[in-house]
Amino acid sequence: MGLFKRKKKDSDTGKFSNLRVAEITQETENSICIGLEVPEELKGDFDFVAGQYLTVQANIAGSEVRRSYSICSDEGDHIMRIGVKRVKGGLMSNHLPDQLKVGDELQVMKPEGNFTLHDAEGSFVGIVAGSGITPVLSQIRKTTRMGGTFHLFYGNRSESTTMFASSLKELASDRIVVEHFHTQHGEGRFTEEKLTELFKNNLDLLKADGFFLCGPQEMIENARAVLNTFGVAPDKVHFELFTVTTPAKKGDKQKSAAQRGTCSATIVLDSEEIKMEVDSDGSSILDQLLDKGYDAPYSCKGGVCSTCKAKVTEGEATLDVNFSLSDKELQEGYILTCQAHPVGSSITIDYDQG
Repeated sequence: MGLFKRKKKDSDTGKFSNLRVAEITQETENSICIGLEVPEELKGDFDFVAGQYLTVQANIAGSEVRRSYSICSDEGDHIMRIGVKRVKGGLMSNHLPDQLKVGDELQVMKPEGNFTLHDAEGSFVGIVAGSGITPVLSQIRKTTRMGGTFHLFYGNRSESTTMFASSLKELASDRIVVEHFHTQHGEGRFTEEKLTELFKNNLDLLKADGFFLCGPQEMIENARAVLNTFGVAPDKVHFELFTVTTPAKKGDKQKSAAQRGTCSATIVLDSEEIKMEVDSDGSSILDQLLDKGYDAPYSCKGGVCSTCKAKVTEGEATLDVNFSLSDKELQEGYILTCQAHPVGSSITIDYDQG
């Protein structure tokens, strides 16, 4: 293994900044909103587009833990806010509500993510469930500011578990329509049948400029299927998974010879070239990098958040699962290194193009 340095870029991949906690708001019994102050010298680094997320790092019980949390504030707000919902057994999702205090500093990466709304002057539809409201709330705030329209279908168990209910009530207008659905009241989950009924009752919604889906995998699959049936162009449909039900593949026992053995890898990370041997049928490329002590970017390690995204510039790689890269990105050579395994005797991967 060798390391060959090249000229450093102005910004490093996957580096954390310390942001002061300015406020903590209890949204529901099991969720909070954390407001972070961005110092003047970091404002350029923390500019974001509505729909993006922050990766948070903390030391919990002696281990470094990273998780991604979506930004729910509007672009340009003085305080940058993220929503955190407790998950049973979740390390970070319980650590933050239990331990974090106003005045503490939180280690945070620069905003990332492709679930973005750039031009908010058009008409949009959101289908979200649970904490999936968090990035979409940022998009609704932007739409309100820029004069667009937004129709939101929002599913939860009950009124008391509905995150950001008061904020949505304040934003509601003739241009911002919010429809709540509570499974506790028998209003049902967002099944294909339910969503088909909702759109049949308001066919004009199908003319929207964009559709934003965020929540559990099953809900997103249902919504995408319904929109496809109604003939909505795929490039108008944007989604982000918050929970995944499809199990990750553990590897194919019938791998070809090209997928077995070792691969000579060149990995560009923060303008440095790392030369290393990668076990083709072992753990992911990301895990093997981390095992060798390199600070490669990552967060979920589940193929969902795309923090570990990189580009294959030479060679080929396969992915166990992919819940975030588009077909276009895959064709251009992008991979999720947390799910990637090399194919062949050599590969070059560039995080700086990720």
